[in-house]
Amino acid sequence: MLHLVLAYWLNGNLAMAQQVLLETSEISRRAGHIYIAHFSMYMLAVLQTMQGHLHEAHTIYLQALQPAAQTANEFGSTSVQTASKEWSTQGQSKQPSPATSVVHLGLANLLYEWNDLDAAAYHLSTSIELGQHIGDFRLLPFSYFALARLKLSQGDRDGACELTRKGEHALQQYRYGQSMSQQEAYRIELYIALGNIEEATRLAQGCHANVDDTPAQSYEAEHRAMARLFIARKQTDAAIALLHHQLQAAESEGRIWNVIKLLVLQALALQEQGHAAQAVSVLARALSLAEAEGFVRTFVDEGKPMVALLSEVLAAQQKNSALYPVSPEYVHTLLAALGVHAQPELSHNDAQISLHTLVEPLSEREVEILRLIAAGMSNQEITEKLIIAMSTLKTHINHLYAKLDVHSRTQAIVRARALNLL
Repeated sequence: MLHLVLAYWLNGNLAMAQQVLLETSEISRRAGHIYIAHFSMYMLAVLQTMQGHLHEAHTIYLQALQPAAQTANEFGSTSVQTASKEWSTQGQSKQPSPATSVVHLGLANLLYEWNDLDAAAYHLSTSIELGQHIGDFRLLPFSYFALARLKLSQGDRDGACELTRKGEHALQQYRYGQSMSQQEAYRIELYIALGNIEEATRLAQGCHANVDDTPAQSYEAEHRAMARLFIARKQTDAAIALLHHQLQAAESEGRIWNVIKLLVLQALALQEQGHAAQAVSVLARALSLAEAEGFVRTFVDEGKPMVALLSEVLAAQQKNSALYPVSPEYVHTLLAALGVHAQPELSHNDAQISLHTLVEPLSEREVEILRLIAAGMSNQEITEKLIIAMSTLKTHINHLYAKLDVHSRTQAIVRARALNLL
């Protein structure tokens, strides 16, 4: 049945792919095929991510990391939410499923998007360790390249280069199947981020997807990589033509994550051409699609060009907010992640006044931690600054999330700005 899922998936019929995955999970559980059931949960999470439903995907990933033992219980799920809940209540297996490694990788990529870099690094390292433990090395290139991108986002270029070399070595040993186009696309984008346009260009020559190809989900990563390479090489007309072609297909099939990424690239290409107003309009649309689910790295990874665009979005909002349906708080959050703090800090008294708008006020320590999170500091950096144990910090963060009614760093920052806590 997984072959049927893949057929629907690659043809853009995500609704049918999801339905077959749910049925596959049910049948696999009844038969005691835990690996297939587990892998189906992973694919469900990826499907939700593709549709831009990051929080649903996050829930599924977490449930999938609670391995279900063989059970005779009936499994009559009718929705993704029901499936993930029933999965988590079905007993625990002492040994992780062989599919656990790919679940960690998927969860890491989602956490990276939310800018939770410490957690993303943990799950990437775990994916590598589990794969090596069970002798399944196929995911190693993905994991190493993802870790390299994460290191680069932390300013560790040497670490990123070393992990890229490990990824290249693993790729030579463990090439396989359908994932090759994604691996090639990831490598192209990684080398562009590293500033090695020559190597990115060389890799692009071996891409399976052509610019004139009919848009297809199977090659969407390669098409994005090609568009990014066009922009890096100042071939913006070619980039815009390719992006327009791909956007129409992604929108019609409901692949919202890809739509957001394509819009960001389109805005950058328009910015490069000097079409500032169009670039701002396109970026505002991407932001409006991304805000509810807390997308961060899709924007932040673009660096200085994105700082300029986000600043222009804020300026345009002040003139006509109706044309730009995205909250200033979200834009400020992205700017903060880029190291730009556009809003002045409030005084201690002002912050205390804002605390009373919460059902349960934040403590002074929680406010302090919140401000450090908003400044982009990692958990490790916060523990060192405040001289507290990691377990103590996590307890504070859990309390902080509960009081703000949020589930991630990005949501906490957006909520805090709305309450004038920052």
